Amino acid sequence: MRLLITCGLILSSLAGCSYLPKINANTFSPYKIDIQQGNYVDEVAVDKLKLGMTRAQVKFVMGTPLITDVFHANRWDYIYTFRTAGKLTEQRRVVLYFKDDALDFIGKHLGDTKADNATEGTKPVDAAVQAIKQEEKQPVEVKP
Repeated sequence: MRLLITCGLILSSLAGCSYLPKINANTFSPYKIDIQQGNYVDEVAVDKLKLGMTRAQVKFVMGTPLITDVFHANRWDYIYTFRTAGKLTEQRRVVLYFKDDALDFIGKHLGDTKADNATEGTKPVDAAVQAIKQEEKQPVEVKP
């Protein structure tokens, strides 16, 4: 009798296991924190920039550039990204070009819009990138 009751309990508990819902990989996922990277770039700071400003003045307004390239010493990049739960939610870019140590033009992309926003006296980022690519294609004279 005891054996029959034990077998009945085991079989009924196993039958209960078939009722459990299916567990997929997304049921238990780790928490992903919000990540801010780069210099926070906003319209207020960019509006303070004026063509002809020195590098020191630009650095005072915008902060230290995120990217300074050895091969393009006249270009400063300010990039800000914000990721929520591992997904990119906001990206802002400002590219500054200098000529003779003075701000020559500003390329910017602020906010979530796909098109680059350009103000008077500035060129969009895409046009600035195309200009750099054109310069790279031209041969460089080497003086002995």
